[in-house]
Amino acid sequence: MPDTHRSDRDPLRLEVANLRSQLAESQARVTELSAALYASAHSYIDPRGFTRTEAPIVATLAKELSATKQQLHAAMYRSRIDADDLPDPKIVDVMVCKIRKKLPEGCTITTVWGWGYEVTPESAAILRTLIAQPRPVAGNPNTGAPTCE
Repeated sequence: MPDTHRSDRDPLRLEVANLRSQLAESQARVTELSAALYASAHSYIDPRGFTRTEAPIVATLAKELSATKQQLHAAMYRSRIDADDLPDPKIVDVMVCKIRKKLPEGCTITTVWGWGYEVTPESAAILRTLIAQPRPVAGNPNTGAPTCE
């Protein structure tokens, strides 16, 4: 007995195959974009590893020599659109602590109790040198995808 429904299934099979192919292409594109986004989000301003959150603090202190916690907090989140959803200003203290661990000997950030932070002109010069260095990108140099080390 001939299968009369077989001819009805062929176009459906072709459509399913086409959709699977499109899905595979879309998944590959999502993977590619995710890798690019990851690399972008984890790029550094210098070999010492200042993150995009730490970089504005370093740049502000290198330029101004001193800044209040409020000024540093504003610098950290200047590009945020959703200003209503900003982290607590105490995050500045955490970021400064992390930055201090990455600074070379002779470069210090001093806490001005009840006000903010300051650097000496010598430390500011070192900070300017650090942020002027080329920007390496984290991850696989060929794809930008994260590496497992």
